[in-house]
Amino acid sequence: METAYEWVLEEMDENGEDIKELWFYDTLAELREDGEIGETVLYRNRGSEAEGLQDRQLAYVIDDRLPEEFDGGAKVPKRFHKEVNDGIKYPPFAAGMLDCNELTERFQEGETN
Repeated sequence: METAYEWVLEEMDENGEDIKELWFYDTLAELREDGEIGETVLYRNRGSEAEGLQDRQLAYVIDDRLPEEFDGGAKVPKRFHKEVNDGIKYPPFAAGMLDCNELTERFQEGETN
């Protein structure tokens, strides 16, 4: 059986009670580039092509931290904790902020704010 991980953004309905849509990403950075509009979750999927999905466990990012274990008891690999911590130290440009080219132009023009 193989284990695969993927980052998921759970977009919630207006009431915040039901999942409206799921968005899947290979990396947390890709998810954050699209903008966080819901719950950020790391999925752990186990299965095979012959048997299909046999197990799915979830780990929700809460207060910019992953838990030590998924909801089913499997340990969250250290590389995903690092990915979350790196995202906090070096956040991507959020929606509505300046892109790199505009920031460079402003810097070259002497704007500091």
